[in-house]
Parts: sequence; structure tokens; C-alpha cells
Amino acid sequence: LILLDSLLQEKMLSRCSLVSQCLTTTPRMSLTRMSMWSTKFEDPLTSRQEIDSIRNTPEYERKVNVPIKAALKTASCSMFKDPLLARFININIKEIQLQKYYAAAPEKREDIEKNPAVIIKTAIENCRPVMQLEKVKVGSVTYHVPT
Repeated sequence: LILLDSLLQEKMLSRCSLVSQCLTTTPRMSLTRMSMWSTKFEDPLTSRQEIDSIRNTPEYERKVNVPIKAALKTASCSMFKDPLLARFININIKEIQLQKYYAAAPEKREDIEKNPAVIIKTAIENCRPVMQLEKVKVGSVTYHVPT
């Protein structure tokens, strides 16, 4: 067993020395970040506000004529896109609500909301604080009082 272990160690050492010799004799490549886009391509504008802010300027004319990288799959310039809903788009709320809908009694089915946008907005409204804290100064001490 000891003999077998020493033979394996010698074989590993000989392989390591061969690899190190090959690495020292071959020219090294420089490590650069690879990209499918040329350096001439610019990043796209990601929101409608960015487009509106540079409209009718020389920057807008330049952007129109310069090659641009493809937009991210999450990017949208749609005026109908709700950024609040975009955060929760991957949650399968509709699927959960449909399970509740089919499990409920037929007379209670009309009360179950199935629209994910309405569900998310009402959930956020329910999470907001009902009261605010107001600063009240009594003498030299400031108290935070709920109002």
C-alpha cells in the first residue's frame, strides 16, 4: 500500500513538471474581457425619460446614427409598463389565486380577485403605515409623536 502510494505521488509529480515546462515555454495570452460587442457599440437608453431628456439635442442625433447594443430583456420603453409590478412579475400570483378560486365554494368565487396587478397594488397599500411620526419639541427635548 505504501509502495502504491509512493508510485502515485511520483507519477503526479512528473505530470506537474511536464505541465509547468509547457506553461513556461508557451507564450502567455493577455487576459482581456471578451465581449460580443465591438467597442464602437454604445449601451442603449433604458427608459422613456432618458429618451425624452435628450430629444432635440445633438446627443439625440448622435445616438440615432451610432450602433447600439441590444437592449436587455427586462428593458421596455412602453408607457404602460408599471415599475412596481415589474418587481413582482416573476411571482406566480395568478396561479396561487386560481388554486384558491377552484378550492373555494361556488358562492365565494366572485369575491376572489384573480388579477395580479390588483392583488399586488392592494397588498402594497395594506403594507403602508397608517400613522406618521411628527416631531414635537418640549423644552430642549424632541419627541416623535404618532399622528
